[in-house]
Amino acid sequence: MQVHIEIRKSVNNSVVLVQQFLAAADHSVTGAASESMVKIIRIQRIGNSIFRPEFNGNFTPTPDGCILHGQFLLSRRASGFIKAWFLGVSVLIICAAAMGIRTGYSGWWQVPLGGVSVLLVGILFLLFAKYYYHRDEDWIVQQLRIQLGSGNT
Repeated sequence: MQVHIEIRKSVNNSVVLVQQFLAAADHSVTGAASESMVKIIRIQRIGNSIFRPEFNGNFTPTPDGCILHGQFLLSRRASGFIKAWFLGVSVLIICAAAMGIRTGYSGWWQVPLGGVSVLLVGILFLLFAKYYYHRDEDWIVQQLRIQLGSGNT
C-alpha cells in the first residue's frame, strides 16, 4: 500500500509531530522518525509478531510544506525469516527428490510432496498474518493524517 500525505508544515515540524505520536503511550505504536526516514509499527499487548506490517517512509519538502511518502512492508527480520524458510524447504524438497530418484525408491515422490505441504503451510501462515493485521495499515495512515493535520492521500 503506497501512502502519500500532503502536509502544510515544514519537514522539521512534521518530524516533531510524528515523534510525539510515537512517544504517546495511548497510541500503541513504536518506531522512529527523522528527516530522512519514518518507521512505524503498531503494537498491542497480545498478538504481536514480526509479521505485522511496518510503515517505511520519508519526508519530501514542497513549496507549501512537505509530503510523507511511504509504503507498508514486512520488517527485515520477517523478510529474512521468510526467505530462509522457503529457501531451506525448497532445497530439502530438491534433495529429497534427487535422492529418491537416484536410489530407485518406488515411493520417492512422497517425501518431496511432504516438503511441498510444508511450503503450503508457510504460505497459509503468511496469508493468515496478512488477514490478522489487515487493519493496521489503515489505522496507521488515519492516525498519521490526524497527527499531521492532513486529509489528503
